Amino acid sequence: MRIRRDFLRSVEAGLIGFFVIQAVRFLYGTLYAHISSADLVRRVADDAHLVALPGYIEPATVERELVAVGIALLAPLLALILARTIWSIPLAVALVVVGRSMALQNTEGAPIAAALVVGAGLLYISLIIIRRPTHFPAIFIIGISLDLLIRAANNTADPTWDPDYQWEFLGLEMMNDTLFLIITVGILLITGYTTLSELEVERVTETDPPEGVLTGWGSLALGSFIFIELTLLGLANAVAHWADTSYAATVSWLILATTLPLVPGVRDQTRRFLGAFDGAWRGWLWALLLGLFLVLGRQFSGPVALLMLVLAQFVTILTIWWVVKLRDPVNDTSLPNPTAVLMLVSLAVFGVLTTGDYFTYDYAFVRDLDEPFAVFEEMLRALRGVGLELFLVAAILACLPIVLERRVIPWRGGRRVETYLTGLLVLGVSLSSLGLADAPPRRAPRDIGCLRIATLNIHSGYTLLFEPNLDLVAEAIARNGADIVLLQEVDAGRMSSFGVDQAEWLARDLHMEAHFFPLNEALQGLAVLSRVPIQSVDGEKFDGEGPQAGMMHVQLSVDEDPFHIYNVWISYQTTDEAGQPLPLEAQDQTQQTRQLEQIIVRNHAPDFDERIVLGGTFNYDRDTDLYRFWDEETTFIDPFQNLALERTYTLELVDNSRARFDYIWLMNLIPSGVGIDLDYVVSDHRLAVTLVNRTPAQECNR
Repeated sequence: MRIRRDFLRSVEAGLIGFFVIQAVRFLYGTLYAHISSADLVRRVADDAHLVALPGYIEPATVERELVAVGIALLAPLLALILARTIWSIPLAVALVVVGRSMALQNTEGAPIAAALVVGAGLLYISLIIIRRPTHFPAIFIIGISLDLLIRAANNTADPTWDPDYQWEFLGLEMMNDTLFLIITVGILLITGYTTLSELEVERVTETDPPEGVLTGWGSLALGSFIFIELTLLGLANAVAHWADTSYAATVSWLILATTLPLVPGVRDQTRRFLGAFDGAWRGWLWALLLGLFLVLGRQFSGPVALLMLVLAQFVTILTIWWVVKLRDPVNDTSLPNPTAVLMLVSLAVFGVLTTGDYFTYDYAFVRDLDEPFAVFEEMLRALRGVGLELFLVAAILACLPIVLERRVIPWRGGRRVETYLTGLLVLGVSLSSLGLADAPPRRAPRDIGCLRIATLNIHSGYTLLFEPNLDLVAEAIARNGADIVLLQEVDAGRMSSFGVDQAEWLARDLHMEAHFFPLNEALQGLAVLSRVPIQSVDGEKFDGEGPQAGMMHVQLSVDEDPFHIYNVWISYQTTDEAGQPLPLEAQDQTQQTRQLEQIIVRNHAPDFDERIVLGGTFNYDRDTDLYRFWDEETTFIDPFQNLALERTYTLELVDNSRARFDYIWLMNLIPSGVGIDLDYVVSDHRLAVTLVNRTPAQECNR
């Protein structure tokens, strides 16, 4: 009976952990989008023309959402009065599943429903720490593993927030709301059974179970642990990009590393390993191992880097056992349990670290702040390129309880049968995920002699007013029949874009091949989708004071002759402190254009007889000297230059200003038709596509 009860408690904890992890990711991305949209709406004097655009939201609605989130984050304090109540855990479970169901029933209120899930989930975690401390690790281990599996089955995305999403399993089809209704009933039955069992045990034994406590150092470690998991190690596509390996090859190894600490024998062997070192140094050794694995995983690439990050996940997961301590029944029971209050400290640590992570990407868009806050402006801008250092700080914080605990090692083994059964379960889950993340086969072009080449800035997966746009991007690419697509401003697993690898998602949805080149850290940059086999990929970052610019170079296997693609993102126009444009020679754009020219010359001089496509977001219009440089001083041609001016705009902003910032330049290729899809609102940019003849003798119909 005890084994069954403990198993069901772990299942309950894991499912609630899964819901909370999903809700945190969803809430973070949704609030980012809503705040960004409301900020744009506020900048426009008359927003009547914006109301019909996807993503429009009234600032007052965002304010209500933020208030709801603020209240929800205080929910752990309820544990101060509910912890001793036997029905407190079922209450928290019920609130979690009700909030999860509400999000599917009312999509407009999904952020507030997600806030309810997060708040009730934090209350549940606090109660589990106090009343069932031995089941605390299962919340995150099972929760993270389920999240990995769901995303692996859905091209790195979490579709469970879409009420219209349909699941197919063993020939059965089921909508999201039906699935979650079944899960809800199952969780409520489990928590009811475990609670009644708990009542019976207390009646028979007449003793209180051991109480757990979240310590002060443990609260710092918990916030850091959640940060590391939600932004990197608990996201297979993020790990894959750090290690420069394929997503499909990463998923099963990461699931194995996440679930392996559940095996009692593994914990026992790890305890023996760490126990061989002096108590004063074992914590620092553990922190050093975690930091070393993160550094090696970031600095190297391929299988070695993947192995390092998988080991980092294994080490990180094992630290969760040190976060919670059992209270001394003699000396500590007279003191109030600080778990509920310290959970707020964990949230604060998580918030600070995620803010730092956000500005390692968006350092260039920090607004000027008035005194006395100007110091924060410089601090946020200084976060450029320090992503690894931020994770090392989080790793040290996560290991602090191990550093300070010099006597007790909380990893415990179990009976041999438990080790065998748990090991088989872990191995089965890992092996079952092997084929789950496999990419579908690439579809060949309809006519290899006539290739449609497109460019699109996807705005980090959002429309102009920050409505998630990946479905729209896929539809635009499909309806224009693009064979090769140059994508800019692509996210590969950031929390602000729901953790989705956008290039991978689009490639799998469109049955294309995808390659990504990072510009900021490892998770934001350029991508190329292709129906033609890609032979080689490289890239370079450009110099500049503003946002990180760069180019991606891809060579296609079209035929026996080289076919080159250059995908470019050049920085914005640079201004002085008064907001006036700097002289042309001082512009980042000028310096980066020269770097791009030098790269092309280095690769193709002196003959320039190879087929070259140069495209992307250049961030300058046709009436500039930089445009005239490409048009007049090189052998590139602009196939769009004869279009009517009103048909050439590729950028449209909230104030109705329009410009052409996106180009496709051709060398030794003959265009047979061009078009800019102005009728399909995909992002703040529009899809531009040109049909090219693979050889001069080829004839292509428009």
